[in-house]
Amino acid sequence: MKRIPLAALAVTALLTTKAFGHGEDKKGPHGGFIRMPGAFHTEVVAKKNALEVFFLDINWKEPVVKNSSAAVKIIRNGKEKDLQCRAQTDRFVCDLPKGEKLSSGQLSITAKRGELPSGTAVYDLPLSLTKSNSQEHEGHH
Repeated sequence: MKRIPLAALAVTALLTTKAFGHGEDKKGPHGGFIRMPGAFHTEVVAKKNALEVFFLDINWKEPVVKNSSAAVKIIRNGKEKDLQCRAQTDRFVCDLPKGEKLSSGQLSITAKRGELPSGTAVYDLPLSLTKSNSQEHEGHH
């Protein structure tokens, strides 16, 4: 009987230390914030009137827009605001509505990168690095 709680504790500890194994506590290669909605990474860079969204491979390289799509929305107080996004050479640029502040709520990106299955990345607003107590991936990126 004592092994079950110990096993549950071990699994929980392992998941906690692995939760940030993909660099959500470090800036991305374009100075943005990273999430992993599937077999690739999204990086969001906030500009004055727009967001730049990069779809990166597992090594945070080779941004892809070909055969890719981005559906980006701001969620706040139970309301959703869709952003208009357009593909550029290596990123999607999503215009922020006039006067929009990214100070609260969430940013949701339903992303499809090339031939990979789509996924949804969720960023809390304001955008910030995720804190990690794990040092296992220090220097990884």
